Amino acid sequence: MHGTSVILTIFVQVALIVALSRLIGWIFSRFHQPQVMGEMIAGIILGPSLLGFAAPAAYQRLFPAESLQFLAILSQIGVVFFLFLIGLELDPAILRTRAKAAAGISLASILFPFLLGFSFTILFYNQLFAATGRPWASALFMGAAMSITAFPVLARILTERNLHRSQLGVISIACAAINDLAAWCILAAVVAVAKYSSPAHALRTAIAAAIYIALMTLAVRPFLKRLQLIHEQQRKLSQNMVAVILLLVLASAFATERIGIHALFGAFVLGLVMPKNPQFVRHLSEKFEDFIVVFLLPLFFAYTGLNTRITLLNSPAMWGFAILIIAIACAGKFGGALLAARLFKMPWRESAAIGVLLNTRGLMELIILNIGRELSLISPQVFAMMVLMALITTAITTPLLNWIYPPRMLDAAQTRQAAEFSILIPISLPKSGAPLVQIADALIGTARSAARLFALHLRRPTEHEAFHPHEDETDADAALVPLLSQAQARALPVEPITFVSNDVAADIASTAASRNVNLVLMGYHNPIFGKAMLGGTVHRVLTACSAPVAVFVDRGLRNIDKILVPYLGSAHDALALELAARMAKNTSARVTVLNVVPPLTGPAGKSADARCAVEKIFADPAQKTSLTFQVVEDSSPVGVVLHQARNFDLVIIGVAEEWGLESRLFGWRPEKIATDCPASLLIVRQFANSQKSPSLAELSRPNPQHHPKMAS
Repeated sequence: MHGTSVILTIFVQVALIVALSRLIGWIFSRFHQPQVMGEMIAGIILGPSLLGFAAPAAYQRLFPAESLQFLAILSQIGVVFFLFLIGLELDPAILRTRAKAAAGISLASILFPFLLGFSFTILFYNQLFAATGRPWASALFMGAAMSITAFPVLARILTERNLHRSQLGVISIACAAINDLAAWCILAAVVAVAKYSSPAHALRTAIAAAIYIALMTLAVRPFLKRLQLIHEQQRKLSQNMVAVILLLVLASAFATERIGIHALFGAFVLGLVMPKNPQFVRHLSEKFEDFIVVFLLPLFFAYTGLNTRITLLNSPAMWGFAILIIAIACAGKFGGALLAARLFKMPWRESAAIGVLLNTRGLMELIILNIGRELSLISPQVFAMMVLMALITTAITTPLLNWIYPPRMLDAAQTRQAAEFSILIPISLPKSGAPLVQIADALIGTARSAARLFALHLRRPTEHEAFHPHEDETDADAALVPLLSQAQARALPVEPITFVSNDVAADIASTAASRNVNLVLMGYHNPIFGKAMLGGTVHRVLTACSAPVAVFVDRGLRNIDKILVPYLGSAHDALALELAARMAKNTSARVTVLNVVPPLTGPAGKSADARCAVEKIFADPAQKTSLTFQVVEDSSPVGVVLHQARNFDLVIIGVAEEWGLESRLFGWRPEKIATDCPASLLIVRQFANSQKSPSLAELSRPNPQHHPKMAS
């Protein structure tokens, strides 16, 4: 093939791989499987096991042998940077949580499968590994390959189940982190043994590796901390900083490859020694993650699939060995973790759940298997068996977890944990920042560690934005200064977010979804025409946002001592009650619930229902002492609210036609409560398309994969 043909072939291959990976991944996600499962399957589909078997001519045309070396290089680059991300996200601080139990469970979940894998190789060396010619190296490799846990897949499963803050999640994450650290150290030793059989070579490799680790710890790590300080000052990752980090990844990978312990180890170690400031890690991940996960990793899956030949398992004996490998892998991981967890007095159910979670192998297993294949430590038949094992152990994790630890158990476990409460505050006018922080502070209270506050400022693109992409960043920072100053005075940690937006309302909604917030707290629309305070951008956020929205109308709010909540019984009113209950719990405020009923209809029945709903939300005895329930018969609910509001600091009210409050894009109707209320207002709307009012704690949803591009 000449140059042009190779390039065109690579273009077609990449397009097909990315498209099929996203499609199959999406299908698998519909069945509550990790998306990576579908992407792994897509690689098998495109390989000789399926496409090459069903349509050999098409397979040869799509993946000619001459093009595979280019696919191999691209996939290797993708895995190098993916291992850097794994090291980056692996925070050693998590190892200090339940450290004794995590270390004990990890040791058992490494030792048991390692011994089983090692023994399997020695027992069946002649039947499966004779072609490698290195029995001890192959046995050590199989032990390491059996010991791995897919740290990123496990973390994604825990996050999707909202278990990452539970005891089960914390211990599982810590165990997976220790597993991966240990497995990569073992693998580094195995690779060195496989490459250099003489003791002198092995000793030189060990000395070089020790020098490398010392340099990374004593020289590179302090330099990286300086980069983090620059990031904290600038609140952004400049292109120069990203370039420096890219060069460091490549240099570290080059160093370990040169030493003889594989390039992937160097990328992983650099990520491991990176500073773990959450904002720095998030911004750096966002710079790398999408391109690596969407573009480069599917190429690795496809390349793995092209080297996996399930058809080599062409006899009952071979399938018997495959089943035995899967059984050994599951028994070692699940059994080791289960027994160790029981030794640390954990309940049977949680012990079994940890065993199931640690048994997932996913992408990490495929990475290790490809190293073994490259070094000829395993035969093509064993490679195919181990790929099947990786797929099956990953696929069974979610259904087994649902069976052993069903959702009702997960819900019960979560209610015992301090629920994270997060608020997004979009800022348009700088002066609105401080009053919004006052409301946020009342909602968050003293539980600072269990809360997150995001300050969002969206910049409109300028005429020369493409030529000067950072031109308006100073203005963006200035817009957040009053909010950040007020938050600092109240000791509220805030993460500022700014980026260029062509559609402010849509980007507010997408940021709320990507940050998984419980509430969007914003100022009202300043009408140019008419009196639609809930119109314009506010209307679009109210109707499009998947999280509850609260619109604050400031009438000189100083203290929040007395709160009025008009109540008619809608989902929006229930949200208003929940927010009032949070404020009452976190402050000394007293809450009056105003139930307005039509005259001459007998208020007893409806008021009883309303009182029951209110008492259900104000279930805490401490909250009940701050609650007053008031029933008023009147044909003019708006007039009653305006009259009563004179005696209150804050009115929290749900949008409703009865109150004259319903968001309209232009809507010329007067919003009498919004315009005439003497007290400050918090107008709330339950999340879009909701038919019922879940509690705010129930609104924690899995993080979507989309993240808006950060500019600071």
